[in-house]
Amino acid sequence: MSTPGNPLDLVCFHVGGYGDYSHANILAQTFPKRTIYVAFEARLDDADVNEQKSYLDKGVRTTLIQKCVSDHKGREKFYINTHADSSSIYPPARRALFEHRPGEEGDLTWQANTVLDRIVELPTVTLDEVIAEGSVSAPDMLSVDAQGAELKILRGAERAIRSEILLIITEVEFHRIYEGQPLFSDQFNLLYENGFRLAEIFAQQYWHPLARAGFGLLTVGEALFLRDAEDYLAVPGVSRDRQIDKLIKLAVLAFLFGRLSIVANTLNIGAERFGPEVVERIKSVPEYGVILDVRDYINDNLHNYKRNPRFFDTSDKLIAQYGPVEELGRPSLRKIPIYPYTPSNMKEFEAELDLLRKKAAHMSEVEAELDRLRKKDIKMREMEAELDYWRKRDTRRLFGVRRLWGR
Repeated sequence: MSTPGNPLDLVCFHVGGYGDYSHANILAQTFPKRTIYVAFEARLDDADVNEQKSYLDKGVRTTLIQKCVSDHKGREKFYINTHADSSSIYPPARRALFEHRPGEEGDLTWQANTVLDRIVELPTVTLDEVIAEGSVSAPDMLSVDAQGAELKILRGAERAIRSEILLIITEVEFHRIYEGQPLFSDQFNLLYENGFRLAEIFAQQYWHPLARAGFGLLTVGEALFLRDAEDYLAVPGVSRDRQIDKLIKLAVLAFLFGRLSIVANTLNIGAERFGPEVVERIKSVPEYGVILDVRDYINDNLHNYKRNPRFFDTSDKLIAQYGPVEELGRPSLRKIPIYPYTPSNMKEFEAELDLLRKKAAHMSEVEAELDRLRKKDIKMREMEAELDYWRKRDTRRLFGVRRLWGR
């Protein structure tokens, strides 16, 4: 059983993904002692077992559940392909079979990637049912990579989505690559109606007809959704202590994914609603002190932002980088900055900015000189071409005189 030792521990459910926790890995990288993983996989493989072992070795509490997650309790057909990562409760869509995926060296087309091995029937369960059984704690974060079945999984977790989950990463498709699968708009509508905002689409895949040439068509991505803090506080039946804990965890999750304005705004809402208790509770978990640094940095510099709307655009150059960021098989997550706010640091940062400005001015001078030389070179070529013209003309005239005098 994986249960929080502290109510501020982060619980993440991950469904599918064939042994890869994808962007959810950032929790274990940054706060391993505060992270609890519960992974669901319809068909276990060595990759899943190895992934679990690697997290246990890092001190991450983790549980692996062999269940096919859906929107109902019962049984479901499951199409197992020779490429395990494309296996799904849906067969591949015929219209997508001959489209070419990015980054595939051997099996270029979707058809080659979805060769059927066999069809099995698996028992299904919903996430809400698993939570209700009490064997695992409700999640703060949900990560889903289920090859077209994401909407079914979300529908089977609607109670948790309304009252527990703060951040969701889900694979989305903008064109059907499996027969009968829902699309991005279906997931977006469900989550938006439950108080979530779309933050970003990672790992965008552009598929091609005929051959991978040019830019292709946006087909697959991974969407990041964040819960709106005000919306969460309006959920009925949530205790005061639970609301405080959830606001803090929302700020931590927003921090992990670089949503620094969300960090500051969420903590400001908490301070207005619950007073100093929010800060005191954050200080009880030393690892989370960074979110107070982010809040203070943004709040303390709002006057600079009003004078210069781009003030925070360059703040990453002034602040230390926080935590390791693993290079994933998809576009890697940005390094997340923190700001150790002290007046002495500000002087150092201002001096560094001044140096960068001088370098930029010098670069402008260099570019101007290069431009002058290019123009001079063009002029020289024009003069050489004209000189060559006159040489040829004089040569023709000399030949004409020689012929005239018979020489």
